[in-house]
Amino acid sequence: MRDFWADNGKAYPWYGNTGSQMDAGMYRMNLLCQDIQIPGTSFNTMDVKMPKKGLTQKMATARMYNELDVTFICDLGSSPISFFKLWQDMIIGYQPTKIPNNPGLYNPDTYADKQEHLAYAQRYYNDYTCDLTITKLEKFGVEKKSEPGLNGAEPTSKRPSEYQKAFKVRLGKAYPYSFNTVPYSAGQSEAVKCSVAFFYEYQHFVFKP
Repeated sequence: MRDFWADNGKAYPWYGNTGSQMDAGMYRMNLLCQDIQIPGTSFNTMDVKMPKKGLTQKMATARMYNELDVTFICDLGSSPISFFKLWQDMIIGYQPTKIPNNPGLYNPDTYADKQEHLAYAQRYYNDYTCDLTITKLEKFGVEKKSEPGLNGAEPTSKRPSEYQKAFKVRLGKAYPYSFNTVPYSAGQSEAVKCSVAFFYEYQHFVFKP
């Protein structure tokens, strides 16, 4: 996934000549994320009739994880749109060639913009999935730190700049299966937003001790 980002992200707003292009894109997504959910779970059940007279038990048979919906605010370069467009094109889409000095899939000089798409390639499952981590932050509840006063003054206490991390949720093997239509309007000025839905295999909570 990192190689695909490095080869085809040159036309994107976060592109830089140094460093990991994928890390730069994820950093922007963290800043532009507006709404996110803590996904819930449910159980499939099976009816067991008459374990006792007149009673029907519902036994849990399989655990189901709800999908994840996330909303992003689009910046001047529409970074969330380009980020998830690139991710979905990597899953199933036209693939880059091995020609020297390939400008990337989204450059106007590339072959993908000038030729008919006759075939698409699908990546292996482990190549396009990754783990997502959701961290619940609280700016209150962090203990103040005492600092010595200057020139014999009384010690002062101030709240540190870090946040309290109430818990974390790790979603294993996630990928964006749906990218909703992004509406643009010439009416009243407001922020442009895009919504992305993720599938994943399982979730793991880590609570603060």
